[in-house]
Amino acid sequence: MASEKGKRELTNVELVVYALGLLNGARHPIHSEEIAAKAFDLAPDRFCWRLPKYQHFPDKYIAKTALEDAKKRALGHLVAGRYAVDPRKDGWRLTTEGVRWLQANAEWLQDELREHESAEQAPRHILPKQDLERFRRQIYPHPLFGSFRGTAHVSVEDWYQLADLLHIRPDASQEVVRTRFDKLRSLAELTNDADIIQFLDACARTFPQLTEVSPHLSPAWEETS
Repeated sequence: MASEKGKRELTNVELVVYALGLLNGARHPIHSEEIAAKAFDLAPDRFCWRLPKYQHFPDKYIAKTALEDAKKRALGHLVAGRYAVDPRKDGWRLTTEGVRWLQANAEWLQDELREHESAEQAPRHILPKQDLERFRRQIYPHPLFGSFRGTAHVSVEDWYQLADLLHIRPDASQEVVRTRFDKLRSLAELTNDADIIQFLDACARTFPQLTEVSPHLSPAWEETS
């Protein structure tokens, strides 16, 4: 999503994506109501109920609409997920594209929202150091990553090792596979670790099903979180 920085107000899509980043949505799924509450904190006049006597309440349906727009490929496919009444099926996370967009626009977003933000609302879409180190410790010792560093190649015969790295069954549904891989790819983007990024890109070239865009996350999201 291109931004004419400094020439216009933030859109609702940009606000909910930023809110999702503040809530650490690259690391784990975030419920719609949590995103709505954070977006309301950032821009109360944009995410409130319309009747004056209720304008101190966040409106989750405004956030829901913006999140569904942010999921569209035409707007950059910045988030993945869906709204659901059942909390077990509701939730959103940043995609790899969403992480890249946040990193590219972080300074501008913070400047635009500075009057609404407190020190507590620092840009936490950049993961805490301990989370990034934990992610590296997951990837670096794995045999498949070690093999790639020696050969710069991932073959179709490596599927079982990749499934082990993703912590999924080899026969997991394509939706579960895509969701888990995109989560890893998003975290890799945050580490800015070229070796890990190149490795995951090689996996995606070998297994194209890893990066096919899914319209929503699996109801069995807990399996991939």
